[in-house]
Amino acid sequence: MSTGERLALLVSLVPYLHALGEPVSVTDAAAHFDVPERQIRGAVKQIAVSGQPGESGTYQDLDLFDIDWDALENDDEIVVTRFVALEQPPNLSPLEAATIIGGLHYLRQLPSLASSEVLDRLIAKLARGGAAPITVDTASATEALPVLQDALQRGRRVTFAYRSPTSGDSERTVDPIRLEALDDTWYLRAWCLGRDDERLFLLDRMRGARMLDEASETHATPTADGALYRPGDADPVVTLDVAASALPIVREYLPERDRPLTPGADGRYVVEVHAGTWEHFARLACANAGRIRVIAPGEARDAVADWARRGLAAAGAAGL
Repeated sequence: MSTGERLALLVSLVPYLHALGEPVSVTDAAAHFDVPERQIRGAVKQIAVSGQPGESGTYQDLDLFDIDWDALENDDEIVVTRFVALEQPPNLSPLEAATIIGGLHYLRQLPSLASSEVLDRLIAKLARGGAAPITVDTASATEALPVLQDALQRGRRVTFAYRSPTSGDSERTVDPIRLEALDDTWYLRAWCLGRDDERLFLLDRMRGARMLDEASETHATPTADGALYRPGDADPVVTLDVAASALPIVREYLPERDRPLTPGADGRYVVEVHAGTWEHFARLACANAGRIRVIAPGEARDAVADWARRGLAAAGAAGL
């Protein structure tokens, strides 16, 4: 076993023993980590000489883990009699706690975690600890998430009202394929029965999502490469001025994502991409201010300006 593997075992063994809260045999611990029993015994002995420095910066007896040596030597049983640091709650500033809460709210939107009670309890615990007030607006994206997640798990069709910038309002019935995200924007990739083709739907443009009794079908789809966005012939073209640091984001919208691009004299890239909506690229440009600039057409530039004005107005109303 390499040094890195021994360290990984030691780091994993301590929380394992702490979570058990009761003695465990060397045999059971070795089976759990799939390692020889002698390596478990060696790791346990290392635990007994590990800890954290005390206030003086030195290691005193109470600053170290402790084990029941008789139980280990005579009964081949692991009994940790003193844990160090693990039982002490971390000291977080209100801003640090608020930052963690914001991240947990974002994770709360993930389809695989949308019903996680663990996240809810952790958010509530941090909030009780005096975190700075924080509001996370997830209503628009999460309104359809439970329905879509349930439909994907059950293999059922879904119907919903959808507002498209090119075709207006319409009722869509789809066979869901998967949920995807780019930054904070959520999509449903699905086979649209009305269009008889694969489509990418913005969740915040859906209304009244409802799971049907009919089973969804499997269709031959063109996105086996995992591309998030597939441009359509009817989608308008947007010209972007992109910094090198934002190029990976914009590549998601290029017909050929791996195509080499040549920067200009200033090190930036000018690219043309197909836009499903002006609003989406307005959000993308404002979220990456200075790194992504919309050059043309005028309608797209107007959408960016409008999005920025609304953001400033909302910030002013919140006293920011």
